[in-house]
Amino acid sequence: MPGAVLYFLALCVYVALALVLLSIAALLGVVPRWRSRAGWLTLGVMGSFLGVFSFQVMVFPFALIILFAVGFSFELFVGQTHLTNPLQIWFLIGTILLIFAAFAGASLYGFVFGWSAANTLWRGATFRTILAGDPVFHRLVKYQAPLLLVLLLGGLAIGAQALRVWLNSGITLADVIGTYSARDPSVRAKLDVKADGTWDYRIDRQPEFHQTGKWTFEPQVTTSSSVVITLEQFTLGFPSYPGEPQARLQMPGSFLIYFHRNYAGVTQWCVHPDGGVCFQRPPESAYVPWHRGEALGAAAIGTLTARGCL
Repeated sequence: MPGAVLYFLALCVYVALALVLLSIAALLGVVPRWRSRAGWLTLGVMGSFLGVFSFQVMVFPFALIILFAVGFSFELFVGQTHLTNPLQIWFLIGTILLIFAAFAGASLYGFVFGWSAANTLWRGATFRTILAGDPVFHRLVKYQAPLLLVLLLGGLAIGAQALRVWLNSGITLADVIGTYSARDPSVRAKLDVKADGTWDYRIDRQPEFHQTGKWTFEPQVTTSSSVVITLEQFTLGFPSYPGEPQARLQMPGSFLIYFHRNYAGVTQWCVHPDGGVCFQRPPESAYVPWHRGEALGAAAIGTLTARGCL
């Protein structure tokens, strides 16, 4: 994750700077008349770490709530692996910059506050007196009721979404039956996975492109969070990655599909696990069974009946 990498690099720079300052303080401590300055540096460095991390912890819940609200509003967690709307892209960039500025500002203020507070405490002042004279702490106390309300509501929303993700994480073979449409507006393709073991694939505005075939369940690679099937003699009909040879687009073959549920509980599959075009089953075509065992049994009976086994 780029954010974690940047934070780790900034932390490494901060630690390196602290070691340099502590080394300077150790050299200054050798000279008697500079020992007070050495103590000021040592206490400041130690206090700055506490101040920086304390203010970052205070900002983190609000940053998490903002990121969650923006991501949920723009349906970043509903199957889109990339954004195509310029307004959404710029709004997301602005949100990330806002969160980055909030963390940077909190870190800078925590550095100054921690440095000053450590030296003030060494001179005999109480921590209550330091907090009473701090303007930021004074504003936090003044608006503590609305801030706590935001934290409470945000925490409940995030907790409810996490519970929803956990409840919708499981998927069975019966859950993948249905019609899937590409989320990318530039790719108007639909795949119909039928319970009788066949599939139907077509691309809108290309009436000559219409494929049908059989699919096979792959129990060896299926897990509790993903169901895998193989489409026989399947052609995607559009580049699965930039620069894909044109000849390969017309070459039918076995195509492995990994079905899973996204964060909103919608069943989908993507051309590539790490991104690309994703196909989702629209809510109106989704069958939500009361009992997954009954649905799986019904799908199995339908398949056997269609093949003449029953």
